[in-house]
Amino acid sequence: MYAHANITNQLLNGTTVSYMPNWSELALSLLLFALFVYLPWRLKNIYSILLFLAVFAGVLYGQFALYQASAIHMNIVYALLAMILAYLANVSLKSYMDSVQKSFVTRQFGRYISPDLVKQIVAQDIEIKLGGDLKLITILFLDIRGFTPLSEKLTPPELVDTLNTMFNMITETTLRNEGTIDKFIGDAAMILFNAPLDVAEHERKAVKTAYEIQQGMNKIRDEIMEKYECEVNVGIGVHTGNVVVGNIGSYLRVDYTAIGDNVNIAARIESQTKKGQVHVSEQVYEQTKDHFRFDDGEDRMFKGKSHPIRVYEVLGPIE
Repeated sequence: MYAHANITNQLLNGTTVSYMPNWSELALSLLLFALFVYLPWRLKNIYSILLFLAVFAGVLYGQFALYQASAIHMNIVYALLAMILAYLANVSLKSYMDSVQKSFVTRQFGRYISPDLVKQIVAQDIEIKLGGDLKLITILFLDIRGFTPLSEKLTPPELVDTLNTMFNMITETTLRNEGTIDKFIGDAAMILFNAPLDVAEHERKAVKTAYEIQQGMNKIRDEIMEKYECEVNVGIGVHTGNVVVGNIGSYLRVDYTAIGDNVNIAARIESQTKKGQVHVSEQVYEQTKDHFRFDDGEDRMFKGKSHPIRVYEVLGPIE
């Protein structure tokens, strides 16, 4: 009945019904198929399903309106089937890819940043790929002083347990202040603020983290002294500057990290701290002097730098 184009039939009531040509039905099927191959990847699922339902209803209404206005019948069965198949196939594939991406994000960041930041990364569909971006962040380096003498007195299980106790406290403090644990390096750690997501007042939160870590070390230090008769302390350096942040490495192994001269400055500042001290650069001092008490500062020369860098010691928060 529908096999030939421009066929007309005389109905019993005398109305002549025309049928759309096959090529127009094929064109509609191809158009809807292509549209719903493309759109699911460009829109969020909630919007794509609303559009799908709207187009589906529109095609049905269009067929009815065409018949009512011109007594022209159009076979839309194949067009609707093409649309349904294209949409279901592509939205399913997109959902699977999104699930894989979210799983990767959780594995990549879940142990190093706060759960709230992980949820933001997933919700914002941030793409995780090789490469990096230039960004202003605050870098915190810390080193456990007295760890070598301690390691000579402890058995390997005792040493690992003691180190984990300190790192657990450091991690909890960092996540509470929206920092990112970049890496643990032996008895040292590198922590980032304002990466991968923007964090308001990241300089203040970095200094707050450093101060709270030193306060947390008081109890741990006393316990280690009582148990092993060995003193351990932490030295911390904090600096703010532009660095390259991103997933850096190879396709076999990739880590989220920061690189650049300002990372080195933070490490150099930490290297000149004494036990229990928190030193910050002038950039950090200017952003946090209304929240913390500092000493008068001191110009220091660092390896690889041609000009001195002024550093300040954190004395405590301003009550």
